[in-house]
Amino acid sequence: MLEPHPHHGRHGVQPRHTVIDHEDGESAGRQDAPALLDHAPGVVRVLQDAVRVGHVELRVVERERLAVAHPEVSLPRKPAQLQVQSCERDRLRGEVDTGHLRAAPCEANQVGANATTDLQESLVREPAEIDQRREIAQLVEPVVVEVIEKLQRTDRRVGHLQIVDTLVPIGGDGVKHEVTAPVGATGRAPSRAFLTLTASVQYRTVRRDLRALANSTFDLLVVGAGIYGATLAWDAAQRGLSVALVDQGDFGGGTSANSLKTVHGGVRALQSGSPTEMRLFVRERRALCRIAPHLVHPLPFVVPTYRGLTRHPLVMRTGFGLYDLVAHDRNDLPDRSKHLPPSRLVSRDECLALSPHIDPTGVTGGIVWHDCQMYSSDRVLLAFVQSAVQAGAVAGNYLDVTGWVRDGERVIGAHVEDRLGAGAFDVRASLVVNASGPGSRRLLEGLPAARSSGPPPGLSKAMNLVTRSITGDHAVGGMAGARFLFAAPWRQVSIVGTSHDPFDGPSDALTASDADVDRFLNDVNDAFPGAGLRRADVRLVHRGLLPSEDDAGHELLKGSRVRDHRADGVPGLMTVLGVRYTTARATAERATDLAFSILGRRAPPCETATTPLTGGAIPDWDAFLRAATGDDDRRGPLARDTAARLARTYGAEHRQVIQSLREAPALAAPLSDRCAVTRGELLHATRQEMAVHLSDAVLRRTEAGSDGHPGPAALQAAAQVMGDELGWSADDRAREIQDVEQVYPAQ
Repeated sequence: MLEPHPHHGRHGVQPRHTVIDHEDGESAGRQDAPALLDHAPGVVRVLQDAVRVGHVELRVVERERLAVAHPEVSLPRKPAQLQVQSCERDRLRGEVDTGHLRAAPCEANQVGANATTDLQESLVREPAEIDQRREIAQLVEPVVVEVIEKLQRTDRRVGHLQIVDTLVPIGGDGVKHEVTAPVGATGRAPSRAFLTLTASVQYRTVRRDLRALANSTFDLLVVGAGIYGATLAWDAAQRGLSVALVDQGDFGGGTSANSLKTVHGGVRALQSGSPTEMRLFVRERRALCRIAPHLVHPLPFVVPTYRGLTRHPLVMRTGFGLYDLVAHDRNDLPDRSKHLPPSRLVSRDECLALSPHIDPTGVTGGIVWHDCQMYSSDRVLLAFVQSAVQAGAVAGNYLDVTGWVRDGERVIGAHVEDRLGAGAFDVRASLVVNASGPGSRRLLEGLPAARSSGPPPGLSKAMNLVTRSITGDHAVGGMAGARFLFAAPWRQVSIVGTSHDPFDGPSDALTASDADVDRFLNDVNDAFPGAGLRRADVRLVHRGLLPSEDDAGHELLKGSRVRDHRADGVPGLMTVLGVRYTTARATAERATDLAFSILGRRAPPCETATTPLTGGAIPDWDAFLRAATGDDDRRGPLARDTAARLARTYGAEHRQVIQSLREAPALAAPLSDRCAVTRGELLHATRQEMAVHLSDAVLRRTEAGSDGHPGPAALQAAAQVMGDELGWSADDRAREIQDVEQVYPAQ
């Protein structure tokens, strides 16, 4: 009858009571779990809720009954009821909100002098309703939004919903779970069949919680929330480590924002003839398709062939034939929409039709193959952060690490300064991981032994250009001197890249000068002379710093590095460094295995290659997109193209955003005539996704400005939405807009 919470025993949790419904819709009451054993047999199961010691989180703060009936089920009595069981969970080891940043943790069940009322008694009671005709398959996520929106706190922090073991009448196959018949008081099964939802459905806000960072001691502190830090935080948290993740800027706001959006399958490894490297890329491309199907989609590529030996059709056909053989399991995915066809040789005419802007001189044909492309690389990274937080990690942006906390030679944490003005504090951990990319060497300045054996000294400045569209459906390769540049279709624009130039200067002083852009634009026009690109066609310049093998920054780092600095006499510190977005998850797996070894623990199996990221629980992408855009009731007041964009952006969580737009129709309005992103998306980014600056929301949380300037009216509207939520003054709004304006090239 009693079943432990799935996390019980893994994180040092304390049991709490919880209730579920009777089949007749009457509540079992708020009782200790053992007392329910003697209750009427209508109670099918009881789960013990859990409180994670040393971690702060908020729950939706009172159970609510939500009457739900499947439209195909005829009930002789009132419908069974869905109950949301919740409570605000403890702050640190006590069960109270201590009210200030560095308050001493309370012993369990005690109330400190500075504490607010015991959270067990501070319950907010808000009714929640749901349409009784809603299909069961569409039920859970709209419920999440309804309750959370009504429990918005004055401090702008939103709760965490958990729906626990519930009896819901079911008809057809709307939800794929085992259907059971609960035993009645007489010991006989009732005539109606019920669905027992045995899994918790959770919605957790990603929010800055400095108290949790300052007052906890973590297993792992990850410094740097680019793609390598984000994937590491997710892997470690999923495997049971307590994790803190901090970044001096926004999540993915540095080098990770400079992405061609391509998820590579190892074609580049053909040049080095490394099957091992090809296999790595094939596995990681497949993993990203599996765990983020709303954000990663197939994309065809074409490059021309020539008469010369290295680009000859026979050589290219042989090489890509070998690639197809090595990538034989590339389609080992249940979702057929992510399957990639084999490469093929095409005629000269077809190659030029697919890539009309290349120089046709000497072209003999072409080779076509498929890789994948991210709809939003920023949201892929954010999904890793969100997933880490859902697994228990504490994440914070705009937290600058200014030095290390030491105990003798051992690193036991980091000195952190909040760039938003909350002051300085220490974050302590058993193991600290330096995953700050181009800033890695700067962080190691006070540790000369670790610095000498850690990140390589050279840096390369990488640059991509977002331009007016110069491509069709295929990404196109064109020759610029002795190397290929690629122009890829992305949304309604093209992304062209990538240039690499040596960089000599502080990692935080990277800029892309007019001369840099002009020089690269000349290379692009050499590769695609028919495009005739000019400066006015450049909508956005991506730039970032990548580690190089040599001091001068000419040769990029060939593989990821994971360094345990115990070998350098600096225990408690690791460095993780990489170049490729595609292989970040695999590097995180290696680093997490090493972290467990350093901590003296047995590492559980890594499951991040198969576990969907936040929003990624979509078994069939094509069917999901059809459903999201086809039914007027599901779309609400939104046009089909808006519903499709929300589905691609938020995946399985898009209905939460749609529900909020239904409840506040004014939020469904676009930011401007030029920018279709809704005001509600900006509010969602602010409330739920830790967007604290306008640039966070416009450039990374939404697609308002990620493919070019959204227009002054859109920026004004976006600043108004965020400013109203965050309390910005008129001067604050003006500064935020100016900061965004500086991202775009002057025309």
